[in-house]
Amino acid sequence: MTSIVDCKTPKDVAALARVHGACSPEAAEVASLNTMEEFWNHPRISFWAYWWGRQIGDREIMRKRVTESLWAYRWAKEIGDRDIMRRRVTASEFAYFWARDIGDRDIMRDRVTESLWAYRWALGIGDRDIMRDRVTTSELAYFWAKEIGDRDIMRERVTDPKWAYRWAKEIGDRDIMRERVTDPKWAYRWAKEIGDREIMRERVTDPEWVAEWERNINSEGEL
Repeated sequence: MTSIVDCKTPKDVAALARVHGACSPEAAEVASLNTMEEFWNHPRISFWAYWWGRQIGDREIMRKRVTESLWAYRWAKEIGDRDIMRRRVTASEFAYFWARDIGDRDIMRDRVTESLWAYRWALGIGDRDIMRDRVTTSELAYFWAKEIGDRDIMRERVTDPKWAYRWAKEIGDRDIMRERVTDPKWAYRWAKEIGDREIMRERVTDPEWVAEWERNINSEGEL
C-alpha cells in the first residue's frame, strides 16, 4: 500500500501511517476504528489529514478533510493551497498567526474577535483603533492599558477583582478600583499590600483568608 486509496480498513490506514513514522498512540487510535466511514468522520480527522498530507501525500484527497483552523493554517504554511485554506481559518488565534506569518491582513483582521488575539494583533501588527473595541476582558484590558495605553477607556472594562487589584497596585485609580475588589483573596491582598484595612476586612469572609488575615495582618498589631 502506498496511498490512502489502497486502504480498505482503518487498520490498513494505521499500518501505512506507521511505515511513515506515525506515533504509536495515534496509529493505535486509528486502528481501533471499525470502518473507513468512522475514520473519515472522526473528530481528529483534520489533524490526521494534515499529517498524512505532509508525511505521505494524497494531498488532493486529504486537503478536503482539513477543516479546523489550526490544521488549515499549518497546511497553508507548510504545504500550500493558501487560497483554499484561508477560508477555513476562522478562529481568532489562527487568524492572527496567519496574518503574522503568511499575510492577508485585511481579511484576517475581521476574524480576530477574542480579547487575547485582538490585544496581540494591536501589539504586534497594529490596527489599534480597530482592535481596542474587541478587548473586553478584565485581564486584557489591564494589559492593554499597561502596554499600549487608552487607560480611561480600559479602566471601565476592568471589573474582575484580581485585575482591579493589580490595576490599583501597578497603575493607580485606587478609589475606583477599591469598589471592584470583592473577592476575599483579593480583598486580603489589597489590605496587606495597599491599605484600606477597615473596608477590606468586611469582604474577607472565606475561612482560608480570614485565617490569613488573623495570622499576617492582625499579628502586625493593626485592626
